[in-house]
Amino acid sequence: MFGLRLPVVALALCWVAVWAGAAVDTTFTYQGRLQQSGQPYNGAADLLFELFDVESGGVAFGSQSVNAVDVAEGLFTVQLNAGGEFGPTAFVGQPRWLRVSVNGTPLTPRQPLTASPEALFALNGSGLSLPYVGTADAPSPGQAFKVTNTGTGAAGSGQSDSTGGTGISGIASSTTGNNFGGNFVSNSPDGRAVRATNSATTGLGVAGRFSSASTAGIGVWSTASATTGATFGGYFESQSNDNGIGVYGYTPAFASNAHTIGVYGRSDSASFYGGGIGVYGLAAASFNPTYGVWGENLSSSGVGVIGRALASTGTTYGVYGLANSASGFDFYAAGAGLNYGAASSVRWKRDIVNIDSPLDKLAQMRGVYFTWDAGHGGQHDVGFIAEEVGKVLPEVVAYEADGQYAIGMDYGKVTPLLVQAVNALREQSDAEIESLRRENEALRERLATLEAAMASLRNARSKD
Repeated sequence: MFGLRLPVVALALCWVAVWAGAAVDTTFTYQGRLQQSGQPYNGAADLLFELFDVESGGVAFGSQSVNAVDVAEGLFTVQLNAGGEFGPTAFVGQPRWLRVSVNGTPLTPRQPLTASPEALFALNGSGLSLPYVGTADAPSPGQAFKVTNTGTGAAGSGQSDSTGGTGISGIASSTTGNNFGGNFVSNSPDGRAVRATNSATTGLGVAGRFSSASTAGIGVWSTASATTGATFGGYFESQSNDNGIGVYGYTPAFASNAHTIGVYGRSDSASFYGGGIGVYGLAAASFNPTYGVWGENLSSSGVGVIGRALASTGTTYGVYGLANSASGFDFYAAGAGLNYGAASSVRWKRDIVNIDSPLDKLAQMRGVYFTWDAGHGGQHDVGFIAEEVGKVLPEVVAYEADGQYAIGMDYGKVTPLLVQAVNALREQSDAEIESLRRENEALRERLATLEAAMASLRNARSKD
């Protein structure tokens, strides 16, 4: 009667080969001690190895036969192929038992396999469910593995030599909870959680794509969690001297009813000075025409840049422009189209009346020369005093919360008052001209009467 003692499985170098990216042989060494009637067996034996996922019963994954095995003093050694006859899904990180048959006789009990051959399941690409690798730390909840490196090199490296392959692929398959396919953290103040380098002339450093039909999908999500200092949720750099792009956002949806966003910036900060910026564009060069933000639209009815202030109260700005140069422009318009346009169709207006007493209102306003304070540029300028204008046309002036000082006025809305004033002057001038014409006509009639009387007197005197 044959008996089998607990085997020893050796695969000490397997992990090194897996993480170095080298080609790994899926065979592993199986050693056992065979006894017959309580004594060590000597001779040749035909061995059959069957793999099960349960200790008793069940269906075998597969079997491997090794014939004419040399057994000396009960000891034997065979090579089994984990990815061969057992099948590619035999080792997926779950418990496995091996049943050994000697010369056609199954032995009991089945022998449990230790962790070494289970490590080979990393080769089939289905993922890892093992404790940390390369460190003595205890595994964290929900963390499949960990590779630790204390030097300056890379702790792990993923490489694909295929034209359509992927170097590293991370998948969070759970449909609930806050899951991350890949999560990268750098604790160094000068470090980078993710650094993407591309040396190809047409390749991408980082490409984020959300292929699901979900309305709230995000291709790339990066968070800078520090509450102080200059932090970057995402930092993208192009060192190209010819049409380089640091950030490129693209939404290829062409449906007429689709609302898609190429680049979306958001800030929840309530700070006004130096904070609360959803999207920030900086052109750092101090020479040549440069652009902090450039918006372009190819549609015949589209918008290059649109700014929206959605709050219904308070002082809000759809678009805010500020130039510190005395020769600069807070807003500059150039092109064949209208420099400025605002909604003005009669279709949208009700209770239309003319501005009354435009000349009187205009007389209460004054155009002045002045010099701005240092906080607003310090340059010489010309314009109105907003508080004075507000007393005449309150519709064109915006005030601070206390209503005392103005924070701005719409110079363009003064134009209707100027137009009405010109119309009033024209009406006044027309009336005066008509009065003068009538007076002139009356004087002509009186002159004709006098001339007739003079002629009559001359005729009378000539007869005498």
